Amino acid sequence: QKNIGLLKTTSETSTSPTTAQAVPTMPHQRVIAGGPVMYRVNSTDGRACILLQVDALISAKYRTTFGDERTANIYIPDDATVTGSCDQENYVTMSLKWDAFMLKWSFSK
Repeated sequence: QKNIGLLKTTSETSTSPTTAQAVPTMPHQRVIAGGPVMYRVNSTDGRACILLQVDALISAKYRTTFGDERTANIYIPDDATVTGSCDQENYVTMSLKWDAFMLKWSFSK
């Protein structure tokens, strides 16, 4: 079973090459550079198995107790906690957690 390192960075334009390395003792790390946050799940060798760059808004429709239809907008904050798994070669997952919410993606071949 593989252990994963998690890293959350932001996109940036730079003239010099930069590298990001997984920090196994920290569940995630955030670097501010002025763009949408990039969420990253790394395999044990430090290579990314999932990269997600998103400035997301989730719209959820619901009905009130009076029967009125409403829409709630839920923003994914930059400091959402990233978890994920690269354990299987053809199946990987990524989860973003914040407040009382969790958004999970699964990818497979």
